[in-house]
Amino acid sequence: YDAIQAELVAQVDRFLAKESADATDCPDSFGTALLKDFASAATGTVWALRFARRLRAEAACSVAQALQRAGRALDRSLGSLAPYRGSVPEFMLSSRPKGDDEPRVVLDLADRLVVHKPCGWQVDDGKSDPEGSHVGRLSDFLHKVFSARLMPILRDISHQRGFVHRLDVPTSGLILVAKSYEAYNDMLMQMAKGEVVRDYLVLCHGWLSHSRTEILARVHWWTTGRETASRVCPAGKPASTRLKLLARAELGGQALSLIAIRIDTGRRHQIRLHTAHIGHPTVCDGKYTGPTTRSSDCAWCPRTFLHRYRLSFFSGQNCEEVSQTLPPELWAALAMLAAAEPRSAAALRSFASTRPVQPWHEIQPLAPVTL
Repeated sequence: YDAIQAELVAQVDRFLAKESADATDCPDSFGTALLKDFASAATGTVWALRFARRLRAEAACSVAQALQRAGRALDRSLGSLAPYRGSVPEFMLSSRPKGDDEPRVVLDLADRLVVHKPCGWQVDDGKSDPEGSHVGRLSDFLHKVFSARLMPILRDISHQRGFVHRLDVPTSGLILVAKSYEAYNDMLMQMAKGEVVRDYLVLCHGWLSHSRTEILARVHWWTTGRETASRVCPAGKPASTRLKLLARAELGGQALSLIAIRIDTGRRHQIRLHTAHIGHPTVCDGKYTGPTTRSSDCAWCPRTFLHRYRLSFFSGQNCEEVSQTLPPELWAALAMLAAAEPRSAAALRSFASTRPVQPWHEIQPLAPVTL
């Protein structure tokens, strides 16, 4: 690990020396693709070192400095007007979903923002854009709110149109978006260091064991499109999902568990695959449950019960925290459940309401019943 970090710092030093030699011409001498490849390789190495608990502070600081310089070079070259705070129309700005199936800006900062993605919309980062008109494009919404001329990253598929991460089409929740290349690289570095925190509420089949607090299972997926299912296998990439059991319930003879989840990695379909892998598939998930189960779920829950309700990240020196309640259609699904015992009843009432949801680390899990 020491040799890897020494080489990483050396590569970064060479990049910084080249950038300092001619800051104005840096984008032309390196090229956009090379700058993107450098950022991807550097953050990938940082992530691996952090996941192995071997990342040294000096290596992380060196990479962060280089990514900042690379981002600024791209902003200068491509004409980004950042920092820039757009004038967001009131009907597009909201702290909680209204149930109208339209995206909304939840937080608008100078060089980054948080958007609520409704179910049925795709984070179309250019890797696999939707086909047909039945799927909404989140980039189309952003182009209505912000000028792609002033923020060229919003149309740059080599930088995922500014999207820092994704959510699957049948799910909902908060999405972090960069308005500039410098902000994009900064948030990539935060993702690699584990500083972007993502919390979810998920309803699963079966009664999750109180002792189950983490799923460690490698995830493999194919690059032929997002419609293909991921799978757990030794050749996959490391993936970690942390769990807290919130409530146990029943409906029509089915056992159900409401759980809070925090992910340490962001693999394709990770939460849906991991819950299915341990025998507790997500409610109304058509990809990792059988058709009979899916059909039964749809009778009382109109969509996949997975919602990213909280994001935490840094903007400069400030730690920004954004949270939401569940969308109304998921409140309604929770209201149909019969709690397995009094403590579960209290938890279900709490989450099926407009009260703010606690961060994952503050939530007290459901304790076993003691006789």
